[in-house]
Amino acid sequence: MKGRFRLGAFVRNLNDLERQLLQINQGVVVRTIVDDSPAHKADVLLGDMLVAIDGEKISNEEGFTKMIAARRGQAVRLALIRNGTPLSKIIQVGK
Repeated sequence: MKGRFRLGAFVRNLNDLERQLLQINQGVVVRTIVDDSPAHKADVLLGDMLVAIDGEKISNEEGFTKMIAARRGQAVRLALIRNGTPLSKIIQVGK
């Protein structure tokens, strides 16, 4: 769980319906955003589907946590899908 605090976003795995609708097999969904966190400041929203960090696909919740932990203190490019629209955000990961 520490990795999620570094970004300030709590996530969950995509469910079967989300995978089917988006036709993707990887990624996570934002379920909570911590106020004044890097994710909050970068305008990441509840329900956003996070699909990649620095071009590396996010496989699941565990993979997301490991990816964030490996990038402590770095600025990362977060690829996400919001309401069906692909977006990209630059986020400074906390130490």
